[in-house]
Amino acid sequence: MKIITQGTARKEVMPDVATLNFRFSARSTDRTSAVEQVNRALSLLRAELADADARVKSERASTGSWLEKKVKKYEVSVSLVVESSAGETITDLLQAGIDIADCEVNGPYWSVSPGNPVHQEVREAAIHEAIDRAKAYASALNGSVVGILEIRDEEVGSIDVRPVLFAAASARSIDSGAPLDVSSGPQPTEVSASVIATFEAGDVRV
Repeated sequence: MKIITQGTARKEVMPDVATLNFRFSARSTDRTSAVEQVNRALSLLRAELADADARVKSERASTGSWLEKKVKKYEVSVSLVVESSAGETITDLLQAGIDIADCEVNGPYWSVSPGNPVHQEVREAAIHEAIDRAKAYASALNGSVVGILEIRDEEVGSIDVRPVLFAAASARSIDSGAPLDVSSGPQPTEVSASVIATFEAGDVRV
């Protein structure tokens, strides 16, 4: 006889990694001038990243053009996604981005990293719950679980906390370059796992 059960587990933990999205953009009637303007702003952030406990996850550049009153104009933009697990580094980079002209910052977006041991912990807890349920069902039928035929993940993941969003231009106009207050930091995040398990039961008597 086959018994199929579901096991679930949840655990609330603090996020251990955050990403910041930086976007540098400039407009001009001269494409070269726009590129140079973006590169100057970008070099300021790269200087901050040189000694920071962070890594660039992705970088993308784009150039667009359009006609405005018969004058050709250009927009050049570069987007960077930066990741770090150090709260102080996130704060420093966020402040740096706000202080750089032609830079917009979104984030930080906090989450639980894929390598965090908590994922394995909740997965194992979910499996144990599925086993306990199967044993309970088999016992109710005067039988016992004699083997496991299959265990598969139904859902494994974490719910990220809501990001804090900042735009450089508006932040400067509000606070005139004063230090950024992000003392609230990340909030606890729920990591969950759900498994479906199929067992073989023996000596079942109804």
